[in-house]
Amino acid sequence: MISWSRMLFPLCWFNRHAPVRERSKWNGRHYVSLCRHCGQPIHRRERGVWLGGASAPPQFNPYQFN
Repeated sequence: MISWSRMLFPLCWFNRHAPVRERSKWNGRHYVSLCRHCGQPIHRRERGVWLGGASAPPQFNPYQFN
């Protein structure tokens, strides 16, 4: 369950995203996914820290599995 503070003030505004966990995938360098709040491509920097924007891996499509 998502807390009220997270629903009212998503951390996406500060480049701290939350992944769609069932779509997370290892690309050989990072775990990659889409943010469940804003839909932006993101990658995991360290455990519990997901970043997006310019730091996200290029050419990412979590719905295309090889």
